[in-house]
Amino acid sequence: MSPSITILAQHLLNGVLIGCAYALIAMGLTMIFGVMNIANFAHGEFYMLGGFVAFYLVSLIGLNYFAALPLAVVVVVALALVLQHAIFRRLREAPMMTTTLVTIGLSIFLENFALLLWGPQPQSIPTPFATKPLSFLGARRSRTRRPRHSSAFASTASTPTPSRSVRRSPRPPVRFSAASFRSSPPPVAS
Repeated sequence: MSPSITILAQHLLNGVLIGCAYALIAMGLTMIFGVMNIANFAHGEFYMLGGFVAFYLVSLIGLNYFAALPLAVVVVVALALVLQHAIFRRLREAPMMTTTLVTIGLSIFLENFALLLWGPQPQSIPTPFATKPLSFLGARRSRTRRPRHSSAFASTASTPTPSRSVRRSPRPPVRFSAASFRSSPPPVAS
């Protein structure tokens, strides 16, 4: 097989697998916006925290890999529930600019908290899977990433898409104006 076809196959495989992971994150963000009408810019940080909690449980505590992954999900869901009751519930009726600023601030806080706690070096979770890569049409894929890619692909493929016959409740369009950026009412001319 020629090297150019092998490189093309490798890029196509990487694109599909990374795209499935991004699609899974995007579907979660879309569902949050559809249900709560809040653009949660801290959504990716919850994904990051799940990975760091799993790393902490497996590497530093020594918990079994297959027990640590569901436990990491439970920990992140618990944190999300606390933040739901402390922050997001109060933002349901707030203006779009307020929710945007609060979720961007939460994103910055969570990112820097993880940086402070775990440091700036990339970490990998020790897995029980073999380290020898799989090969298909010359393209190689790490065996350690198989569960992540399989679950992301299965979740993406199994998510139903709304058809045109689905009726949605009318939502007023989001409009920004100079008034939405003011913190106080405009002065009254006398």
